[in-house]
Amino acid sequence: MNTITAARASEQAKLDVKTMIRDSTCMPDRDYYVKRTLFSGDILGIENFKRFRLFEKDNIGQEMENFVQKLTFAKDDPTVSTTLIPDVMKLIYLATTKSEVSLIVDLLHKCYGQRDTDEEVADGGNKIVPGQSHSRHFQLGPLFMRLLHILKNTETALAVWQDQKLKNVFSKTTCCLVLMDLLYNEGQYQAVIKTFCQMQEAKVSPVQYPPDCTTLALAALYQMNSKEALVEAKQYIEQSRKERSLLSRRSMLFAAGLALNQGDPVYALDIANHLCNDSNKESIFRNVKVIAFAQLGQMKDALDLMEGGLWVDVPTQSRVGTIFSNTVNLFCVYYWNMDTLKTSVW
Repeated sequence: MNTITAARASEQAKLDVKTMIRDSTCMPDRDYYVKRTLFSGDILGIENFKRFRLFEKDNIGQEMENFVQKLTFAKDDPTVSTTLIPDVMKLIYLATTKSEVSLIVDLLHKCYGQRDTDEEVADGGNKIVPGQSHSRHFQLGPLFMRLLHILKNTETALAVWQDQKLKNVFSKTTCCLVLMDLLYNEGQYQAVIKTFCQMQEAKVSPVQYPPDCTTLALAALYQMNSKEALVEAKQYIEQSRKERSLLSRRSMLFAAGLALNQGDPVYALDIANHLCNDSNKESIFRNVKVIAFAQLGQMKDALDLMEGGLWVDVPTQSRVGTIFSNTVNLFCVYYWNMDTLKTSVW
């Protein structure tokens, strides 16, 4: 049977991984849609940041203007430096305007930007030598990134991430994760990939492919949906396998979806089969295999998988759709785009 390429049906069929993730996590009889399909605010630390933000706002009350004015004067005072760090942290929780965000950046440069090497960092008069950890110094980066995430300020987030004078402040995987999530949500997929590569070059993480950051990178490549993106996705997966890095199932699903959308069903099948020995039992990868078989023109195999999905023995209370509507629609598109109608299939 001739292979059916995705290009022939590209205007009619496209695998929507977001829909598949939603369908696999939601009850079929409930009108419920998850707001996010990648990372929740709890995972990113944003929800906890918001709680502290409300607490600080209640504490400062009407003194916010005076507090900002004090820090503005301190910014230009050469005699004041690292002793400002507790106030900078407080301002991170309180900032809401662009001018306040800009003031935070200036204060970070004042406290840390004067040191171009890692040999010595002072914090509140205490010297920190290489190899020592200091929570106050290192947690400012993630806190500031969470603020920028809430404010959707991608410009400042990218600027501080790439600022070499602030590399000690933002040299944590959490900073990269929050930044990549912000860029992804704002549709800046190329910037997501660039940030991921910069993280790898800077060796921010002890592993080259941190699971959460890699999930965002593969999700961005899926959204880019190009041949070049598929090549890069394959490189990520191949290298992660060599390093025995454990990637999330969602990241592999995005890679499989990209492969299907680019007309490479064989690679999509490889991902599904590599992930688990019996991927037919997992509804979301059963759907990947159905679409892959349909692209290959193996309609009988696709139909057998769909039929098997109807007989999964699970409690009614926890049952989710094992064959998604998107999968059925794609199967129909590929079937009716075959060169020759295979009447024996029906």
